[in-house]
Amino acid sequence: MQIPRLKRLVLSIKLLSRSRLCWRITLAVFFAIFAVEAAILIPSYQNYERDLLARLNEVGRTAMSTALALHSNSNAKDMLLLGVGLTRISNVRGGAIYFGKGAPPRIFGEMPDLTPAAVRAGGAKQGYASDRARYEALWQPAETGFPFVVVGRMDSSVIHGELVAFLWRIGGLTLLITSFVCLVTMLILGRYLLLPLLKIRENLDQALTDPSNADRFVLSKTGRDELGEMVSSLNQMLERVAKTYREELATMLSMVDRSAEGMLVYDDAGHIVYANPGCVALCGFDSFDELQASTGPRFQFADQSRRDHLVDLLSRGPFSGEVRVIGKNDVVVSCMLSGARLEDGDGNPFRYFATMTDISELREVYDNLEQQNMELAASNRSKSQFLANMSHELRTPLNAIIGFSDIMNSEVAGPLNNPQYKEFCQHIHESGVHLLDLINDILDLSKIEAGKFVLEENVVEPDQIIESSLRLVHGRAELHSISLKIDSDEDVPRFLADQRKIKQVLINLLSNAVKFTPDGGTVFVGAKIVSGGDLAIIVRDTGVGISAEDLQKVMEPFVQGDGSLTRNHDGTGLGLPLTKAIVEMHQGVLEMESEFGVGTTVTARFPRERLIIDSPARARDAVASLA
Repeated sequence: MQIPRLKRLVLSIKLLSRSRLCWRITLAVFFAIFAVEAAILIPSYQNYERDLLARLNEVGRTAMSTALALHSNSNAKDMLLLGVGLTRISNVRGGAIYFGKGAPPRIFGEMPDLTPAAVRAGGAKQGYASDRARYEALWQPAETGFPFVVVGRMDSSVIHGELVAFLWRIGGLTLLITSFVCLVTMLILGRYLLLPLLKIRENLDQALTDPSNADRFVLSKTGRDELGEMVSSLNQMLERVAKTYREELATMLSMVDRSAEGMLVYDDAGHIVYANPGCVALCGFDSFDELQASTGPRFQFADQSRRDHLVDLLSRGPFSGEVRVIGKNDVVVSCMLSGARLEDGDGNPFRYFATMTDISELREVYDNLEQQNMELAASNRSKSQFLANMSHELRTPLNAIIGFSDIMNSEVAGPLNNPQYKEFCQHIHESGVHLLDLINDILDLSKIEAGKFVLEENVVEPDQIIESSLRLVHGRAELHSISLKIDSDEDVPRFLADQRKIKQVLINLLSNAVKFTPDGGTVFVGAKIVSGGDLAIIVRDTGVGISAEDLQKVMEPFVQGDGSLTRNHDGTGLGLPLTKAIVEMHQGVLEMESEFGVGTTVTARFPRERLIIDSPARARDAVASLA
């Protein structure tokens, strides 16, 4: 029974010796104990040194006092000889006798460094010489009973040896105690804390590599302390991780297997390692084994390039796009493919996966729609060309009708016998002009749609073109008591545009504003520099307004919004679509805001690149508008 325990102890020590935490704790304990022992040892060393020196001082004083007392009546020469003899039979190595009154000292043996003058100057009466192997002391007559001062120089090498031996004894004992305490600390901490922690780390590493079986790595209970509670919580966590992982893995596998989308997985060599039933069916194979045994599906991309697998493509990063999947018997299926790669902890790819969604029906529908769009575009171009040709052909007889009706109405060739004929001629002239305006609008809109309309750009002065347009609608506005007001910024810059077409835009907007404003209302028109530095020509009325559902309709050709509350208004519905097209040809935007029963605001916004900054004031305003 003892051998297995000994083996376990040795294995535990080996295991603990490889633990970084164990070494940190052990070294911390070691240095803590060593610091405490050092704090105790240093005063002990100093006290022991003082005791030895005091003993040496007493021995030296006693020796010299005894020798000098026996020969106190001898002359100075005999006393020097006595001192020399004293150096031979005791640890006194030299000395000096000071008789005072200017008499020179009598020195025997080694000459001391210490002198009465040095003591009187504030020096110590005893201490080490320059050589720590010697210790010197000065004794006054009051201490020796002699009428002279005695300085002794004694051998202190024995003290040094004693101190070294003391350090070795105490240091060795301290090291032994510290090592024993550290070993006991390591064994106790290792037994009750570090070994369980190492076991926890080992089991967690194993659970990390096999999370689906994490409950196999639960730990045995260690006790009812905090560590035991932690182990219990860890065991619960491992059991829950294993259960959750297995359930989620089963759920994901079930979802992938039952998904109508195809999923394909490669290893880093391009071999298929997984394909769900949706992928097998999409590629035309009967089973996964058949798909894996073959070369697998091939892929044709938009640039007509082909690949036998996706590893090279996905190694450069994720991919998403339409491909043609070539499956069994070269059957081609249009798919939307999304793929990426999986990397290990070091960033090295080890799996490549892709999902494939069959979009064959969508592709067929898209191709049909694209063909229909091409046919509709061709039909629209034919329509526009037809309208342009017809409008051109209709204008010739209309010009004759308008001209002759004007001549008849003016009675240039003679008076009309019946006044009613003159009224008829006026109706013919007005209807002809209205029809000519309609044909001109159709012709312009057809040219724009056919891409044959060319702008004749020149410099346009906003204030002048606003005033010119107001004169043309002033008569109708005055007929219905509608006020026309200009609300423009000061010093609005000129801009580059087709002046005739900009005037047509303004006339269309002002005509609509007057037409849909009740009697006694007001129409505002003006040019302003708006945010971003763009030029805006704004027409605002207090008319009937347009409902939200009709706001988009009025921008379509031949469509009118029913905005009348009191009367019906004529019109073809071409004004706003033509206006919008002309503004957009100038790289501008036509914006409309309206509230039913309140009024409408239409803004023709032209980009700041078309502005002509020809004065310092305008330049400052333009810069300020950009800030």
